[in-house]
Order: sequence, then C-alpha cells, then structure tokens
Amino acid sequence: MYKKILILFILITVSFTPVANAQTHDFQEMNYSVLIDGENTSLNINPIFQFQNELNKLSFDLNFDGDDLKFGGTWLIQALEGKDYETDAAFAILTKPFNDGFTAGLGVEGRKFFEQKRELQYELKYILDNQQFEYRIGYLTPIVENNDLKVSIGNSYWHDKTLLLEVGFRVKF
Repeated sequence: MYKKILILFILITVSFTPVANAQTHDFQEMNYSVLIDGENTSLNINPIFQFQNELNKLSFDLNFDGDDLKFGGTWLIQALEGKDYETDAAFAILTKPFNDGFTAGLGVEGRKFFEQKRELQYELKYILDNQQFEYRIGYLTPIVENNDLKVSIGNSYWHDKTLLLEVGFRVKF
C-alpha cells in the first residue's frame, strides 16, 4: 500500500510542476557506462534533464544486460548545496527484475567537487520492494572540455551481485 501511495505522490507532484513554471527543462548531461560483475556485463545509459527552477532534475536509467531491457527514473530535488558539494533527495521508480511491474526507492545522491573539475559521486537508495539498499561511489575526471571518465563501485537493484564495477563516461551539454 505504501508503495502505491509513494508512486501516486510522485506523479501528482510532477504533474503540478507546470503551475510552478518548472515545466521547461534542459538536457544537461548523458552518462554511458558498462556495469561489470565477473563474467556478466550490462550497458547503462543515463540521460539527465535540469528543470528551469534549478531545484529539480529528472534522471532516467536504461539498462540492457543482453537479455532484458530495464527502465528507471529518479526525481532529484536539491537538498544541500555549497561551493564544493551538492546533495539531492532522490525518489526513484524502477522496473522489477523479469519485468514484473514497478517498485519505488528513496535516497540521496550527491557530488563533492575537487580542483581541476574532478568529482566524487555517491548514491544511496532504499528500494521498497525487497527492502534492500542500492549504493554506489565513484570518481569522475575530465578527458576533454565536456567529457569525463567515470569509474565507480557499488551494487544495482537489477543485478544479484553485491559489488559491481562501473566504467564509462559523461557528456555535459
């Protein structure tokens, strides 16, 4: 019951953003990565859109493991911001494994900024369906002006391994 209420709350809130003049959005960045767990790999594509009010972002996840295509979306609301850090509250909706419906998650995502445009990224979400945590910590370093190399470790709701290596890159627009 609480999952349905949470999903309904998120949908109602997102539907009222046009009233707050937040419906205009910019395509902010695109993340391409490969999640590696031993012999298995999966492709993960993650576009991020920034809304006009600069407090809200939408992050989408498309994951393909060779057999199944999985979808997820996260609504990020800026919670804390400083000169060298940023933390967002995260409300996620994910497809369940084996495409058996949807589930929701709550958590935080953030970034710690360093010199020379380097970043430490972190993510912690509590997935309501099976009462587990999804976590990831990673490091980004610039390759060229608007592209960064990304390396992280963590887990994923869609994978049954407890530790995955993620390697990829981010393109900022």
